[in-house]
Amino acid sequence: MLVDATGAPTGNTYDKYTSGNPVERRLMTGFFRALDSALPAVPPQRILEVGAGEGEIAQRVSDRYPGADVTILDLPDPELAGEWSSLDVAGTHGDAGHLPFPDRTFDLVLAIEDLETALRLAPDDPWVHNDFAWLLATKPLARMRASDRVVR
Repeated sequence: MLVDATGAPTGNTYDKYTSGNPVERRLMTGFFRALDSALPAVPPQRILEVGAGEGEIAQRVSDRYPGADVTILDLPDPELAGEWSSLDVAGTHGDAGHLPFPDRTFDLVLAIEDLETALRLAPDDPWVHNDFAWLLATKPLARMRASDRVVR
């Protein structure tokens, strides 16, 4: 498991994208099929993935929308920075609760697999409860946004 300087978990415990386990391969195939069907038909121009980990999903999204500028954000971690160097996306470290981007920067923001991490790392943070609850209640999956102040 990747951890930051304070020992807080910052990443996956293993690489699920290249697992040889047939059950896991089937689960990941279904996951990617669902992701592909949820992405918008009209290509977004600027995309952010929050909590991007190794950047596998962002790279897949970048391949789907070759003209888009894709940015990934995750907690500071030198190993992740090393993983990102081979991707065709821009990577930055930061806090999803305090996004380091001006308002209206992105057309599409992805926060995949982040709710369980946010609840584990910051269970009392009002952003985790309020913004994620608002997202889940008001936005269809393909248009789910990390925060209106970033994408509108």
